[in-house]
Amino acid sequence: MIWKGSMVEIISNTSPLLYLYTHARRIARGAGLDVRGTLGVLIEAKSRGLTERIEPLVDRLESTGMWMSDVIRNRILALAGEAGEDRTGKPGRPRP
Repeated sequence: MIWKGSMVEIISNTSPLLYLYTHARRIARGAGLDVRGTLGVLIEAKSRGLTERIEPLVDRLESTGMWMSDVIRNRILALAGEAGEDRTGKPGRPRP
C-alpha cells in the first residue's frame, strides 16, 4: 500500500521520487545487495559481453535528458575502455 500512495506523490511532485530512490538504495544496501546506478549497469553489461560499446548508449541517455558532467562521462567511458580525447585534448570524447 505504501507504493500506491507514493506513486500519487511522484506524479504531483518530483521530490518524493528522489526520496524513494534514496530510501530504496539505503534499504537494498542494508540487505546486503549490490546497488548500481544506470551508468554502472552499462559498464556491467559491457563486461558481460552484452554490448560492445557503451558510448552510443551514454549519448542516447544524454539526448533524452540525463545530465552528467564531462568528468563523469569521461570516467565512465575510460572504465569501459572507450576513452578518446575531448575538445580540450583531455581524456574522453567530444559530446555530440
